[in-house]
Parts: sequence; structure tokens; C-alpha cells
Amino acid sequence: MIACKQAVSGLFATLFLLLSFGARAGEDCAHAERDIEARRALTASSADMDGAIRSLYTAAREALDRCPSSEPLSYVVARASELGYADDPRSAGPSPRARQFIEDAVTRHPQSVRLATVSARIAGGSVNARRAYDLDKSYMPARATLAVALANEGHSAEALGLFPQANKRNLTVSEGIARSRVLLAAGRAAAARREAAAALNAPGQEIEIVVPRDLERDVQEIWGLALIAEGRPQQAAAHLKTAAALGSARASAALRDLR
Repeated sequence: MIACKQAVSGLFATLFLLLSFGARAGEDCAHAERDIEARRALTASSADMDGAIRSLYTAAREALDRCPSSEPLSYVVARASELGYADDPRSAGPSPRARQFIEDAVTRHPQSVRLATVSARIAGGSVNARRAYDLDKSYMPARATLAVALANEGHSAEALGLFPQANKRNLTVSEGIARSRVLLAAGRAAAARREAAAALNAPGQEIEIVVPRDLERDVQEIWGLALIAEGRPQQAAAHLKTAAALGSARASAALRDLR
């Protein structure tokens, strides 16, 4: 009887220790998520953007090793990887290893619109983009990703409908660039240039990690391509050269075609 009581007592003690450990681990992971989110917010104002994002990626990756089920940590690692910061020096996009991480993260968090959007941008196509959009239609990066994908597939009217004019006052640079890409694909080159120019002064706060020079690259690329569409190749060349110098493969290809 005594032995039985001791066994039960030992079982409860073990259970208590396991629950305590789980609670502490949960608190540690919550703390890690708050810390990474605070660091992410600071990257936008960093004088050394590359260093800040690379440091953020490293910290999130290390925290994720301790908290493998964390969606916030997985998202930061995935987004930084999409931007090429999983590699040193920064690559033009996610490496095969980084792509695999993102795919695995989407599998672990199938309801995460943020991870699904990152995955959709890498995979391309409206099917993947719509899958992300359907998870949360209010998440603007998913909406913009779907709009660009639809426009590239020739569905410009549907794509333009994803950008209600009421959102103009909260426009972000990224959203403005997406709108301008849709307009360019729709054959509205002049409107695309105006939208791209306005995007650089957009008042909205970005909700994803962005790199300012990447945004400048995209705007210059759109200007160059729009000017070509308008039959103004000489003016287009200057913008395309700037975009190419900032890493735009599409601008580089357009410059070769102009020669």
C-alpha cells in the first residue's frame, strides 16, 4: 500500500515537473517572439538595413531552434530568406535550402496567411496566390500578390478590382508598386508611371519586412518598362540602368533588347 502511494506521488511529481517545464518553455517562446517583433520594427529605421535584417534573421533562426512551433518566428525567417538574407552575402532570392524551409513552414502552419503569401510569391502563379488570399482577404500583401499574378496571366480587370480606391489613404510603397505593375500589365503605361512615382511617397506603414533600395529598384524598373511601352526608349534607358544596377534582372534584359 505504501509502495503504491509512493508510486502515485512520484507520478504526480513527474507530471508537475513536465507541466512546469512546458509553461516555462511557452513563456520563453513568447518572450522570444516579442523580442524578435521589437527588433523587426526597428529595421525600418536602421542606417544599416542589410546588417539589421541579417541580424534579425540570425536571431529568429536561433530562437526557432528553441521554439520550432512558433509561427511568428517562422514568418520572420521565411520573409528574410525570401529577400535573400539566409545567405551571406545576400543572394538575389531564396536558396534551395531556404525554399525548403519555407515549404516546411507552410506545412506546419497551414492557416498562416503570412507564410502562404511568401510561398506564393516564390512559387508564382495565381493558383498559389489565391490560396494565400483565401486565408485572409484583408491581408494586403496577399491581395497584392494575387493582383500581380492575375495581371500577369491577362486578368487585369479582376486584378484592378482587388485594389479598392478607399484604401488610397493607407497606401504603402509596396502596394503602390503592385498597383503600378497591374496597370502596366493592363496596357496603361502612363498610369503605371504615375502610380509608381506616387508610391515612393505613400503614407502607409509596411506590414512586411521591406528593403528601401529594392522598392526604388522596382519603381525604376516600372518607369523604364512603361516608357518603352509608350515608345520612348531613350528616356527608358536611364531608369532601366538604375534598376539594373539595383539588381533588376528584368531591367537588365530590357536594356539588352534596346541595344
